[in-house]
Amino acid sequence: QTSLHASYKMETCRTDSPVADELLIEPATCIAHERSSNQRAQPPAALARRPLCDRIQNTSWVVARTFGFQAFNSRVPASGPCQQPFCAAQWVPATALLAGDHLEALLVRNFMPRILMEADGGGGDTAPSSGNSNVVSGEGEGCKGGQQMKEDATESQLQQRQEAAFARAVWELHSQIFLPYEGSAGWCRQVGLAARPAAVASELLGAQGGADPRVLHLLLSELALYFLIYSEAANLRHTPELTWFLFWAANNSPAMERLVREGLQPEQQMNNARERRLAMRNTLQSHLCAVQQHLGHNPTACRPEHNTEVAASLAAQLPSLILSLGLPTTSYSATSASPAPDSSLACPVSRALFCDLCCHGDGCCWTDLVVAPLFTVLAFEVDHMASEGQEVAHRLGYDDINESMCRRDIVRRLLEMLGVAAAADAGQAHGALDAITRLGYAPAVATDGDGAPAGRGVPATSSASANPRLSDPVYAAAFWADHVFVKTHRERRSWLALLRAFYRVYSLQLVLLHATMAYAFAPGSLRALSSAVLTHAVVAAVERTANWWLNRGTRDTLQAAKARDSWVREPAPASKADEG
Repeated sequence: QTSLHASYKMETCRTDSPVADELLIEPATCIAHERSSNQRAQPPAALARRPLCDRIQNTSWVVARTFGFQAFNSRVPASGPCQQPFCAAQWVPATALLAGDHLEALLVRNFMPRILMEADGGGGDTAPSSGNSNVVSGEGEGCKGGQQMKEDATESQLQQRQEAAFARAVWELHSQIFLPYEGSAGWCRQVGLAARPAAVASELLGAQGGADPRVLHLLLSELALYFLIYSEAANLRHTPELTWFLFWAANNSPAMERLVREGLQPEQQMNNARERRLAMRNTLQSHLCAVQQHLGHNPTACRPEHNTEVAASLAAQLPSLILSLGLPTTSYSATSASPAPDSSLACPVSRALFCDLCCHGDGCCWTDLVVAPLFTVLAFEVDHMASEGQEVAHRLGYDDINESMCRRDIVRRLLEMLGVAAAADAGQAHGALDAITRLGYAPAVATDGDGAPAGRGVPATSSASANPRLSDPVYAAAFWADHVFVKTHRERRSWLALLRAFYRVYSLQLVLLHATMAYAFAPGSLRALSSAVLTHAVVAAVERTANWWLNRGTRDTLQAAKARDSWVREPAPASKADEG
């Protein structure tokens, strides 16, 4: 819990007035009251950084919800579930919040202080710039109006400096993180793909200024997506090229294009975002379950795009459900012993958050549909086959997966199987990620000429097949193992490896021995001395033979165990009769 929000009081709709417990208070009035009471205790620089922290948390949350990343994890105390209203939190932050914390720590507490110190010539981030020093330290400080003008000028000045430093911090972090992705020698250049849709690049990066809010939102969204993918990557962190491909598929999806073009909606721009989401998740668990039961909605059985549609429908029904289901609508005072802060639906932002938590649940769609199949391949190839005694020449390693995803022919074939090759060549947003998430559903019985399932890579359309819980990661793992990842280098353990490793040493020693013996037994004979070339040729031929032997293609002893009918369940034979 290293977020900057830990040092701030929560921006909630509450006041010490007894009337506030009975009336709905306008959120803007509550926030203004809270800020006015906090400004005396917090430095101006901290107040200026607070909206930036909320912007990071809100962007990370929206991106996480768009692609189904984990938002919360359950934590049951050792003594069992607690029934007290202020017991220890049962739901702790997961990827959606932790990625925002990581970005917040890098941008706000690492890059920005350094940038501000450089701008001030080594001074702190609260020092005003010299250009406006006459405004801040002007005459008439004893005058109340002059003092107010001084405070307003200082606050506006700090806000401008913080915004400028934040924009530079986002650009610097983005350039450092994505240099291996879209640099001159990056992954996109290696495989011949565009880093982002051409329309987005020309509309935002090409026409807007570097400090434009839309440009910063684009860069911040890409940073959030990268940290979200990396946080849930598990062992895929050892395969950066594969991780870049997954990022590319998500970054070029229609959902991401719509997000970076439209920006954050007003109801998504939440103050004190992290703590409010965490508080509502822990205090309104029973109400969230009641609404889910009323709607007949199970977030874990639906894809993120369907959850978004249900959330929009719930937002229209929520006013009537507040009365029928007894949802909390009053703002609790600071001294109230009932629910914790931010547990009411008194303002539109809180209602939008309630709909989001109810319809999207705790996430995990990305892990189940994208990460689990790839982890299955790694677990089988790296762990299981090694435990069975299989030589490394017959099983995939991390290097083989990385090299596979760096080859243009393999990436091109993968895009064709996913049905997005034409859109990728045109620089348009495409459904590669959607096709990847649907690889785990049962394939068609008919097979093509190569023996691969004919329906592989074709998105499922029925509502039943869209249920993430019906997706089998083994089916998707078979697709990646059979059609994408290839063995790029084969090597076997043998004593001949010593000859190949020290070939030059042996060659030098034997050639010198041959020359010495020729000089000893046939002094002055150039013919005997030049015959040392034959020794070098023989040693080179032995080395080449050893190299062929160690890299030869032999029959895989576990090929039967790796066959599709032994580790991937095929459809029942009855369906074949129907096909005939």
